[in-house]
Amino acid sequence: MPKLQVSMEKEHLSDAACRHYTGTVYSDHATAELLEAVRELVNDDLPHYTRCLTQAVDNVQPVFMRKRYAEFFWHCSTTVRGYLENVIAASSTGEGEGALKLFDLWRSIDYNNDMADQVLRHAQDEARHARMFLRMANAMTPGCIAPAELAVRESTLPPLGVPELSSRASVPEHHLIDHLVQMNIGEIRTRLHMHLFAPIVFNLAPDSGRKLVRGTLEALADDELRHIGYTALLMEQWARDGDADLIAGLYSSRLATFNAITVDHTEGAIRAYGQGRFPDLLEM
Repeated sequence: MPKLQVSMEKEHLSDAACRHYTGTVYSDHATAELLEAVRELVNDDLPHYTRCLTQAVDNVQPVFMRKRYAEFFWHCSTTVRGYLENVIAASSTGEGEGALKLFDLWRSIDYNNDMADQVLRHAQDEARHARMFLRMANAMTPGCIAPAELAVRESTLPPLGVPELSSRASVPEHHLIDHLVQMNIGEIRTRLHMHLFAPIVFNLAPDSGRKLVRGTLEALADDELRHIGYTALLMEQWARDGDADLIAGLYSSRLATFNAITVDHTEGAIRAYGQGRFPDLLEM
């Protein structure tokens, strides 16, 4: 992860510095660039998936893909004490919750072992990511989580291994498609968030923590792309088998839901820290 050449010192914060940051992390072609990376990873043109995602993004115009969202993140990260630590802690919690949902989904896929294995690996990745975010917070701000507290937090997270395969009702395939559409969108949003905070986290980390921070950020980004890739390929296969209209509808409706949730989560921060400058981020 290359170092972003922007000072974090408060007296050097400026509109020019913000433009530098947003110009580095934000792209007007974010969807196209993501799709290109995913297609290369899975070695498939993904025409159905490409159409479904592109149409959904065009229709919804989600807040987390807007330049102003990056500007607001810069504003909070560079002016609000503890903001980044809270973002990282929330990311740990979110990854843990995602792992639990995926473990539950894995238990209910009893008709396709290959698909079940992919979902299980995804769940294990999310459980590992939850721990990685906590350790990255400590590397960025040494001592922000005491060793005893870190151990307690990690003990509450989902297990890293394979949990007990308890009896669970089989999930209908159309429900499985819906679950994985949501997971795919969630991974896309997480990867975009990674691009937002990676340069600032890396810059704020002391020299002693930068190797760990960089390695963590790069590993997380690689995993997120892999998760987007396998779920995208599953969508493509389902679409080719006759579920194209179902998947297109799900992407539009679920992306709209994700956008509403993101706006809701962002509203408190905008009202607390936005200084009246970012009301447009609450528009849907």
